[in-house]
Amino acid sequence: MSPEAIWRRSQALRQYRMDFSGHFEPKPMTRPPRLLILACSATKRDLIGPARAVYNGPLYQTLRTVDPDGEMVDLAVISAKYGLIDGNQIITPYNAVIDDAARDRMIAAGPDELYPQGNLSQTTPSGLRAARAKIGARTSPASTLTTMSNRLGGPYTDVGIAGGHRYIAVVRSWLDRGWPRAIDPTACVTTINGEIGNMRKALRAWIEHPRESRS
Repeated sequence: MSPEAIWRRSQALRQYRMDFSGHFEPKPMTRPPRLLILACSATKRDLIGPARAVYNGPLYQTLRTVDPDGEMVDLAVISAKYGLIDGNQIITPYNAVIDDAARDRMIAAGPDELYPQGNLSQTTPSGLRAARAKIGARTSPASTLTTMSNRLGGPYTDVGIAGGHRYIAVVRSWLDRGWPRAIDPTACVTTINGEIGNMRKALRAWIEHPRESRS
């Protein structure tokens, strides 16, 4: 392509950008604006599949019983390995928990940290490529929730957080730093923690009885 042709094409593209005045309307809500942030479980099915199917602890069994098709709430999973992921994300079984050290590290890193983490301090291009391939695709808790709320068509107005106290502490610290696009400032935020039998009852009740606004 001649220099003149390249210049003409660039001018046409520039004019297109300058003249473009389209307005993107938000898409309508496709499901209730409810979000469940659930701690990962040590018990996992031996399969590669959606997170909501791989994790098999008591709370996940309750969730799948009450909302088998994922039509009542959107699920996000807080994980020592993955940070915060969409419940529909494909994962493989792993062994990692949020202990005191991981809790403090995740709180300090904040919601913009990328997960899974790994050693990317390689000194050669081939070593860096191999390290990235081993870690796989990475995302941050903030970007995960932004993507989920965008797919929903608006911010979440009812949020439930269920799991052990370390997991809840991490999520609460992230929420305190703000997710303005993903969670409405007036959203109800319900914490579910305690003895597992009581947690299962509370989780079922939360899913089946949504709250419209924070009191």
